[in-house]
Amino acid sequence: MTAALHVGLVSGLVLLAFAWCLDNATAQRDGPRLVGMAVALPLIAWVLPDLRLLFAAMLLCVPVVAGRTDRIAPVYVFALLLLPGLDTPVTIGATKLFDFGVHDAMGLGAAAALMLYGNRARPRVAFDLAAVGIILLLGAALSRGTTPTHFLRVAINIVLDLGLPYYVLSRGIASMEDMGEALLWLAAGAVVLSAILLYEAAQAWPIYYPLYQHYQVPIGYFVKSRGGILRAAGPFLESTATAFVMAICVLALWLARDRFRSKWHHLLMFGFAVLGLLAPQSRGAWSGLFLAIILTMAHNGQYLRIIRTGVIVAGVGLALVVAAQSSPSLSETLGLSGSSSDSAVYRETLLARGIEELHASPVVGFALADIMDRLEDLRQGEGIIDFVNAYLWVALISGLAGLALFLSCYGLFVLHAVRLRRWASGDTRRLAASGFVIGALVMSAMMLAFTAFNARPAVFVFVLFGAVAALVAIRDRERRPRRSVAPPKIYTKWAWRRM
Repeated sequence: MTAALHVGLVSGLVLLAFAWCLDNATAQRDGPRLVGMAVALPLIAWVLPDLRLLFAAMLLCVPVVAGRTDRIAPVYVFALLLLPGLDTPVTIGATKLFDFGVHDAMGLGAAAALMLYGNRARPRVAFDLAAVGIILLLGAALSRGTTPTHFLRVAINIVLDLGLPYYVLSRGIASMEDMGEALLWLAAGAVVLSAILLYEAAQAWPIYYPLYQHYQVPIGYFVKSRGGILRAAGPFLESTATAFVMAICVLALWLARDRFRSKWHHLLMFGFAVLGLLAPQSRGAWSGLFLAIILTMAHNGQYLRIIRTGVIVAGVGLALVVAAQSSPSLSETLGLSGSSSDSAVYRETLLARGIEELHASPVVGFALADIMDRLEDLRQGEGIIDFVNAYLWVALISGLAGLALFLSCYGLFVLHAVRLRRWASGDTRRLAASGFVIGALVMSAMMLAFTAFNARPAVFVFVLFGAVAALVAIRDRERRPRRSVAPPKIYTKWAWRRM
């Protein structure tokens, strides 16, 4: 319970500051929900005595906080950032059916609200097929060499983990106002995560670990440090995954400038979020965010600004390298020595060994159990083989054929995101939204070369897929000839009842 009070206090204070920096209209509309949700969810999670009660509460939290279908997607993505998954097996007798966790409950509640009260958006079927293609690929590859019932179990897990985020975003964003709200709530997520990560690093306290003990859920992660400083992971429990998602949220904050009182209020929050991004000590996220910001500037035609930003970043980087010569801790953090240098060596070894094994079965790869046996020499002190290269992992478990399918489906979303530029030209909101999906997808594609495609990174890749599908649907609808339009549906503020 002590941890809950710390999380609630830190989250509440930083979001009050965030709301103060917003323009008055936005602060009055979204501020109370943001602060209330960030404070209430940790308290609820630590107070409830039974995991089933927590799942029931999380099933209701997104619809209750949103109050209307147009707020479902923004509230949902923010909720995903606040608590660990706490996944636990659902069984009948001694038979395991599938795994279920906090984020699955949130997704089911959000999806059910959209289904019951009308799917507000209609994305292209091609996007649904691409998302389903990756889901089926992963399901088939991960259950390869096992029984049909195991395939069904794996497929249910993947649909809950990846299918629900795609569905909620692709159906829950129906207008540019909805997309703007999603960016704002992701921006708020960057600020609250930054506060939690900095607090964890300062106190050397992985603050969410006691939640697993409270519900007696096994935890498969280890506390990590670098340069004598805790690699903060917050509710994600794994620092690299935290940095991956944090970079996406910081990009959303960078592009939400129009929601703030002034440029300086915006820069204050952005600077704080970037400071928090340092806490997981993930160089891939720093590089990815820089790439994404450069891409958004190019998307907006701000070429002189790109040069200025590049010069500033190069100067800061040079200063850090020079300072690292006299600071072992900074040197290790930057990857110039110590355990971070060892992790770079491991990545190189993993790539070399993976390519070597792939030569033995290049087309279809190997069953997961087989490839684990073949790469036994890469097992680390934590007792795991860490597949910190998503593309290599996909190739190993499904072959080059599976990798081609994965890249084709991912590429479809990137291609359509890039094609949004002409439609977005000249409109600030469209430029921000389209710049976000382009920058975030390319950034994620780069970071996946250094990150495993599991847990929260995979979830947020499918969040981005859903956002692209929704934006393309909005563009297509705006391009269609206008007809007589029925009056919009109006909903009560706190009830799911049509007026």
